[in-house]
Amino acid sequence: MEPQPIETAPKDGTLIELMAIEDGRVRDTCAMRWCAIQRNRLFSGVTGMWTAPDGGFTWNGTQENGGPTHWRLPPREAKP
Repeated sequence: MEPQPIETAPKDGTLIELMAIEDGRVRDTCAMRWCAIQRNRLFSGVTGMWTAPDGGFTWNGTQENGGPTHWRLPPREAKP
């Protein structure tokens, strides 16, 4: 699946691969899901962030603050 604009990403808890693309190059990528109640003290007053499956890492939801720009479904695991 080709990367899609972040504005179209599902915010229903689906695990997706997020990425930040700058000048046509992928800068960062991480498997995450949207959590509407997630907070991070680095972003005072912001509620709702992309969150890693274990909850140990968040990614701000706005591009202005270095958030993801694109998303895609994670690759399916190969079956033996």
